[in-house]
Amino acid sequence: MVAEPGAASGVNRTLPSRYYYDSHIFEQEKERIFYDAWICAARSEEIPRAGDYLLREIVDESILVVRTGGGEVKAFYNVCRHRGNRLCSAESGRVSGRAFTCLYHGWSYNLDGELVATPNNKGRPSLDGDPLSLYPVAVRLWEGFIFLNLSRDPEPFEPDLGALGDTLPKYNLANLRIGHRKVYDVKANWKLVLENNVECYHCPRVHPELCAIHPTFRSGVIGQETHDGAPLVDGATTYSDTGFGARPMISTLSEEDVAKFRSLTIYPNLFLGLLPDQVFVFYKWPVSPATSRLTVDWLFEESVVEAPGFDPRDTVGFLDRVLKQDYAICEEVQKAIRSRAHRQGVYLEHEHLPYKFNQWVLERLHADG
Repeated sequence: MVAEPGAASGVNRTLPSRYYYDSHIFEQEKERIFYDAWICAARSEEIPRAGDYLLREIVDESILVVRTGGGEVKAFYNVCRHRGNRLCSAESGRVSGRAFTCLYHGWSYNLDGELVATPNNKGRPSLDGDPLSLYPVAVRLWEGFIFLNLSRDPEPFEPDLGALGDTLPKYNLANLRIGHRKVYDVKANWKLVLENNVECYHCPRVHPELCAIHPTFRSGVIGQETHDGAPLVDGATTYSDTGFGARPMISTLSEEDVAKFRSLTIYPNLFLGLLPDQVFVFYKWPVSPATSRLTVDWLFEESVVEAPGFDPRDTVGFLDRVLKQDYAICEEVQKAIRSRAHRQGVYLEHEHLPYKFNQWVLERLHADG
């Protein structure tokens, strides 16, 4: 049943509690969201040369993403067409001889996914005209990110940038580079993590350090998906214990961008945190109905990352503390939400972004009525 808005008091209903732990709901989400929508998988810089590859686990599917000889990025299911063995097991690497070779019977595929060798067999096999190439996955590149879609008939790739459509290009995303990465395993449903990520009603109680450098966060105002975002304390340029750092501002920004934090969520799994000196990125990966994995990248301009003595520990340590606070409270919610007394919660008016996300989820799950 689709959750309906509440009374005229400005209160809306959350998703029913079972949406955060029910295995049937999770199976629906696999098919209608993670196997059907565009998923942000990686940065293109992670596979810079021909033959470089990486694996991404999209719930139960292992996807192989590779840089071809022609410089394209292509993706395939990590499955040999012969007997179904996985071609690669390492999370990333470089293909020897520019061909993926199955360790079971030795079938080999080039970087474009074409079958090129079948040992001890004359000619190249095919089945009903099918050349037995690797199963393809749709790919789109956007601002340095790699997006994947597992649907046989992918929907148009149209990321919703909202009020940040004209502002996002100023952050030079395509040319930023990964300066640090951390991975978090969270004992909470992926939607709880995302909902927490798009509201700051919890900030005064959960994030004292964050509120110290974000004046509006003290009153629960997040400013996400707005042109002006959320202000930092006067003159601040980054996330650190003081709000100040030694790194230069992203060179394509202007003075009007100083001391501003802008943010954007692209459903279902990408979050961008836009600071004057960096962009931090969250990739949200569902693992089970009650567990998630979060990959966090800190992106900086290449000249900053390559400068002697580059050290992002001030900003990494600060955000790591904030995220651990978030994930601890999400895990507590995951435990409590199964109470027989609590079938559905509510959102107040300034929690409009989690409500917006919930409606997107419901539209995907109930697209056929």
